[in-house]
Amino acid sequence: MEKLNSIIQSLWTGFPQQTPHLLPDQIKLSLLEHDEMLQAVKKGKMDEACIVLEHHIVRAGRNVLENLKKKK
Repeated sequence: MEKLNSIIQSLWTGFPQQTPHLLPDQIKLSLLEHDEMLQAVKKGKMDEACIVLEHHIVRAGRNVLENLKKKK
């Protein structure tokens, strides 16, 4: 669990902490995705957790880029 926590913390490095608040529904979606990941890990379904994690990162990144394009 310590290694997982370290990985998660490193993902936030350089990521503006206010970003989730700037994107519509970001917090709600992230909480749902985080819960999905946690449930998969608890069930020992690491492949499923990885798929959800990848989807989460791609979706959030795409939302950030789309939001930045709109602000130009």
